[in-house]
Amino acid sequence: MSDSFDFLDLPETFRQDVFTKIIAAIDRHESITLLSPPGMGKTLTLQLLSKRLANSLYIDLNSPWEKNIDISKPQVIILDHAENISDQFYFKSVRESARDKISFIFAVSGHKVPDGPLHSVCLENIFVLNPLNETDANLFIERCQQLFKIKLTPKEKAEILRLAGGIPRVIKRLCKLFNDKIDPATDPKLQNDIKEIQDFLHTSPQNWKIPILESSLPVTETIGEINFSENLSKQEYLLVKLLTDNKGKLVTREQMIEAVWQSKMYDINEHALDQMLHRLRSKLASATPKCKLITYRGRGCRLM
Repeated sequence: MSDSFDFLDLPETFRQDVFTKIIAAIDRHESITLLSPPGMGKTLTLQLLSKRLANSLYIDLNSPWEKNIDISKPQVIILDHAENISDQFYFKSVRESARDKISFIFAVSGHKVPDGPLHSVCLENIFVLNPLNETDANLFIERCQQLFKIKLTPKEKAEILRLAGGIPRVIKRLCKLFNDKIDPATDPKLQNDIKEIQDFLHTSPQNWKIPILESSLPVTETIGEINFSENLSKQEYLLVKLLTDNKGKLVTREQMIEAVWQSKMYDINEHALDQMLHRLRSKLASATPKCKLITYRGRGCRLM
């Protein structure tokens, strides 16, 4: 997130829940993959961690860097934007040359563990960067006030805390909007941020309850060529994606259940699919362009 260095004076208790798990793995000479949803303040978290660790090297893989890692001393190598890692063989050789001295933190924007020569190293420990807890969220709001040179009322801070669900990027934007007396529902940047988070949650196993995603903000879904005026649940999104990818073709009930419930497909009663199709028809009725969902009893559906 931008302006991250304005927050580097946060107290050592900030993100302690994350750091405790990471440091425990480092003490075991193990590596960590940190998966980060959009807006969670990943880079800030890594910079704070680098600042607090005695021997660490922060490398942003989106920027030029030199292959000069010193393997003669214990180090924690923090690789930001590890989804873009290209020279895995170099990092693997570093790891194999100093296994008892070097630990890696692979910080990924998304929820996919890097594949390739380092895949087994990435799998040693996998953590997800969760939203801020209430204490850390309040600290973050205070730093936002200092950054923007503003003073929010207790009521405004409480509403930001309630709406943002602990997401740093959303907290930061809401602080600015509340101070400027701008309705969040009219702010394009916030809408883009929310859309990005929604897209992530649709394809992620996480089940966070984020109030601003469930509020009255006018966020629309666009899947393929279909624009929905109503929000879709994660399961509805997966079902529509399957139907649009196969538009004009018969999609069987088995295919729909597998796409929506995935590993839990064998625990699902088929009546749950019928209920979802009923809700989806209602949302398709107000979507544009008009689409028709044709049911073939006992077989499946076709989106036309």
